[in-house]
Amino acid sequence: MDIDRQVRVLVKEELDKQLREIREKLSSISDRVDKVERAQGKKLNLILRLRKHTLDELMSEYRKIRDEMQKTNEEQAEI
Repeated sequence: MDIDRQVRVLVKEELDKQLREIREKLSSISDRVDKVERAQGKKLNLILRLRKHTLDELMSEYRKIRDEMQKTNEEQAEI
């Protein structure tokens, strides 16, 4: 083999090795990003459910107070 060919083979092997390492790192980063996205999605979902529950509770309390006030107003109107 001539020198040029040997250099090409060595360079190709080194580049292949570096490419495999880069692919492994990218795969690892991609996995971590997926985990973070899932965790953030779960947190956001919990926040949204809590918000909805809180709004439902507030609306329920508002309706109770409104109904009591209407009854009081009706009773006063009858008097």
